[in-house]
Amino acid sequence: SAVCAELAPDFPFALEHGYEPHPGLASARNAVLRLALAQPCDFIAMMDDDEWPEIDWLSRLMVTQAQSDADIVGGPAEPVFEAAPAAWMKRGEYFRRTGASFSTGNMLLRADMLCPQRVWFNPQLNFTGHEDHELVQGLTAQGYRCAVSPDAMMREWVPVSRANLRYILARGVREGNADIFVPELRGHGLRAGLWQLERLGMKFLHALNHMAWSPLQPWRFFRALDDLASCWGMVLGMLHYRYLFYATQQGSPRRLVRICHADRLA
Repeated sequence: SAVCAELAPDFPFALEHGYEPHPGLASARNAVLRLALAQPCDFIAMMDDDEWPEIDWLSRLMVTQAQSDADIVGGPAEPVFEAAPAAWMKRGEYFRRTGASFSTGNMLLRADMLCPQRVWFNPQLNFTGHEDHELVQGLTAQGYRCAVSPDAMMREWVPVSRANLRYILARGVREGNADIFVPELRGHGLRAGLWQLERLGMKFLHALNHMAWSPLQPWRFFRALDDLASCWGMVLGMLHYRYLFYATQQGSPRRLVRICHADRLA
């Protein structure tokens, strides 16, 4: 609040801030949308707190929206490393986003499709992540359309604490784990179970493919490890464990919790 008060007099736009007492990604993003929708608007553009846009970022998003009449527009992100990354990390493009994943790190949302609700991001995903992908999947299932604006570029700061194998593997576990349990939140039953097995099998085949090519392209060895980490996250999800990737940032020492059937349907 002190920072906002200091910036507000000379800030080129109206600057508002709010306080959200409940920790977690989904709670914070829901608070942001409630704050934004309190004023009349046509679109809401979102970025993460460790990113900054190119000067024409917003206009690029709006041009793509106008041309496609899309309800959701995503854009890419290029990493900016605190220190020069290892060659395998740069070659594997671990921190680069194309925009097709539609994350809140670079996204434009049509406001009128959000207005009927007060909760958009699922609070069950507060410490696991994937809450933005789950939102977009739910909206597209309702018939809303997506488009990618490849020139609406965002830059993402990657500190040394993230530019390492340990972080990448932990993130792989998180992504694989979320891929498994998030569809369960929508109650797809047997179909979700078959899809989970298919996803696990495909990811394992990707790992084998990267490993086979690694003697000629050494960076693929690390991509294989990342795929295997995702496989492990999927297995944990199929055993009804959730990997709370963001929990330690909120003061919780626990990273792995088992969810009973009633909790999964809550």
